[in-house]
Amino acid sequence: GVLGRTLALGATVTVITLILGYPLAYHLARTRSKWKGLLYTFVLSPLLVGLVVRTFGWIVILANNGIANQTMKWLGLVDNTVHLQDNFLGVGIALVHVFLPFVVLPLLGNIQAINPEIEAAARSLGASRFKTFIRVTLPLSMPGIQAGTILVFVLSISAYVTPAMLGGARVTTMSVLVVQFLVDTFRWPAGAALALILAVTAIVSVGLYITLTRKI
Repeated sequence: GVLGRTLALGATVTVITLILGYPLAYHLARTRSKWKGLLYTFVLSPLLVGLVVRTFGWIVILANNGIANQTMKWLGLVDNTVHLQDNFLGVGIALVHVFLPFVVLPLLGNIQAINPEIEAAARSLGASRFKTFIRVTLPLSMPGIQAGTILVFVLSISAYVTPAMLGGARVTTMSVLVVQFLVDTFRWPAGAALALILAVTAIVSVGLYITLTRKI
């Protein structure tokens, strides 16, 4: 159950970061706006703060009496407190924030390497914007997608600080369980076995993912 929850968390965070990161990376790769440098700073901002400090910031935001709940009540979106902490949702939000740059940066370099004239040629031959993206841009950016999603998935399933601080006792991932066995109960053989299972599962998952996406 813990292994399944960990993989589900990693897959969810990976998909959300890809959905959010791809448009952002594409915009950064193609824009000529004078605000481009500021956008780069926003993308990199999660990496400029320590992990523990960043997680404490999310605790302040997601707490039952935190900024998010107070804002939603002030806007009239909710009447009762929404539990955003000590659950899967809160951990997922924090991990998406932390690992979004790991999707954007590989995609940014990959999309910048795609000649815009290829997309223009597809448009001139009658392809719509959507068809150009599906048939031209997306396949050419697949190496960046693979690199970014693999990084986020592996980092998500092995994350410890964020699930431990935001998940509480309700969200136990493999990393949290390994630390509990090693530090709290001193069950070193069990902790080592779980760590090995997590590592093997990550390797197998990444191998299957590369095999499936290689044909795209």
